[in-house]
Amino acid sequence: MRHYKFIHILYSDGLKINSDVVEVINDRKNGFDPEDHLFVTPYEDVFNSLSSYSNVELSTVASGQSAGIANFYAKYADWLILHSGIPFKQVLLLKKSTAGKIIWRTWGHDVWVYKKSGSFVKRLFLSCANKLYRKKISQFRCIGIANVADEIALKRNFDKLPELTVLPYPRHTGIDDILSYQDDRRAPDDDICRVLLGHSGFSYDNHINVIKKLEKYSDSAVEIIIPLSYGSPGYISEVEEYISNCVLKDKITVLKDFVPFSDYTKILQKTDVAIFDGVKACALGNISVLLLFRKKFFLNSAGALAETFDRERVPYHKTEDIDKMSFAEFSAAEPYETNTNLLPKSYEERVAVLQKLLCSLENEKLKG
Repeated sequence: MRHYKFIHILYSDGLKINSDVVEVINDRKNGFDPEDHLFVTPYEDVFNSLSSYSNVELSTVASGQSAGIANFYAKYADWLILHSGIPFKQVLLLKKSTAGKIIWRTWGHDVWVYKKSGSFVKRLFLSCANKLYRKKISQFRCIGIANVADEIALKRNFDKLPELTVLPYPRHTGIDDILSYQDDRRAPDDDICRVLLGHSGFSYDNHINVIKKLEKYSDSAVEIIIPLSYGSPGYISEVEEYISNCVLKDKITVLKDFVPFSDYTKILQKTDVAIFDGVKACALGNISVLLLFRKKFFLNSAGALAETFDRERVPYHKTEDIDKMSFAEFSAAEPYETNTNLLPKSYEERVAVLQKLLCSLENEKLKG
């Protein structure tokens, strides 16, 4: 196997973001040399969807174990770019020489620090494990973040961090394209309140708890969209089972398949209320578009997103406030203005940021 400047490890089985990063690097008009890059995935479905690119490889090493894949490919790369993080236990298995080559593009939900609970022995064990995990992460070259929300989430969990660098994912649909769509807010004669609940099939979105809060609106004009196109299969099944037996079942639409970004953007435009009840920094791409169209938010008051909105002075409601709200209060439009840094960047800006980081890493390697 030959040596590469950059080996990207696609740890997620989702196709959406994986295809974006492979596409932008392989488009020579963006100023990248595809020969400098190898993309590796342990997922056959992801590989098959990207197999038209000659620099995409299906990894069969280490039985698909995250640390084993990273340790193997580190021998053949100047730098390893991890797209999404790896599980807690696997981080502990990374070699120090591997860790020093890693640029981890966090997806917010992939910070795995354990909360200390249980018996004294268990708490002591988790405390030691967390200490080792944090030390290993601190050895990374840098962490790529989407915006300040990721920074807040990371600093909540780590006392010492490597360099943080803003690294938005390039996507051809940028601000100009989104703004060219008509903002499909409710017309005066449309009394249906369209609610977006969560963004993925992971438990941190607290879908069932939020659905229970919304059940009191079952006789009202409400439609609820729940994206479950990726996540934990067991948890997704649990959510679907609950939905099938709840009073809102006829007013809930579950998105099980990935929707093209332009179509998904139109779904976000039709949204009136967005609810993200997780405590982690997640759904930042969704949120940037929703903010562009000044949608109404409900957030977990203890979450990184609420702290982010506070810092950026963006208005929101607490998820727990739903318990005491009438439907009229819940669904009422609340226009606002904001110039927050959370708004989406143009495609050209995103590509430029990626170019700057990769050039910096190349120069660092050359200087030794």
